[in-house]
Amino acid sequence: MFNELYKHSLRVVKIQKQFAIEEFNFLYPQYADKFENNDSVVEVKSKYVDLFKQEGYKRDVINEFENDLHKLSTPNVKLSKVLEEWKDVNNSLKILERTKEKRKVEYRDSYKNFDAKKTYDSSIKYTDAREQITTKEERKETLKDVLIEQLKQRYPEISIDTIKEIPSEIQSKVLQLHLNNEQSGKLSKDLETVKERYIKKDKNEIPKTNHQENSFTNNSTSSNSEMMFNSLMNAVKQQERNDYDLEAKRRKKKKPKMLYRDRDIEREM
Repeated sequence: MFNELYKHSLRVVKIQKQFAIEEFNFLYPQYADKFENNDSVVEVKSKYVDLFKQEGYKRDVINEFENDLHKLSTPNVKLSKVLEEWKDVNNSLKILERTKEKRKVEYRDSYKNFDAKKTYDSSIKYTDAREQITTKEERKETLKDVLIEQLKQRYPEISIDTIKEIPSEIQSKVLQLHLNNEQSGKLSKDLETVKERYIKKDKNEIPKTNHQENSFTNNSTSSNSEMMFNSLMNAVKQQERNDYDLEAKRRKKKKPKMLYRDRDIEREM
């Protein structure tokens, strides 16, 4: 019964989305084919259809479609969801770790005081917190792979092994540059931007990460963080230079050879 109802509800949502798109395209034909109908675009279209129904007039300009072209592209909508979930998972782990420690203290105290009911209840709560942490950690590991995949798509000249060397927290900050349309197109330059913002900004305040993640921010000084950043950037720059040299060689090979007649003319000139 549940599965059937769920399947029908998905169909209803799909139909409602299509109605919203068609109504919006009728009201605002100038924006009809401007974007792919991903979730974020449909949400904006639905919003302005609802506003028309409530207020009875059309807007001359839709600001989201004029100013947020970059963020509403399908690749960046997907990236936005990934980064949002990455942030939520990390925040949830912080809260769950504190909760776990609190439940642990409660369990220990109730056990010492020989309170059977409290001991049982606190043990259940403690176990539940641990299980939630395990679930979140598993999801975090999956998201790490997604971050690596996203970076590889945006910097194809950089090897996957080098990308994996970049701490996940820094990967997310580099990808945030893409979401904000602040990327340079070169990973070395984008790493430099992240370094300036999160390391040199305040020598005494280094971003923290959760659990013993292999991150430049974990139990390290700002100088160690800079050293790691510099090492990463040198490796990246080398690969970018190699890619540039290969491209130059390809262009040189593609250059058409001069015919003998053309050479003779050139000599005469």
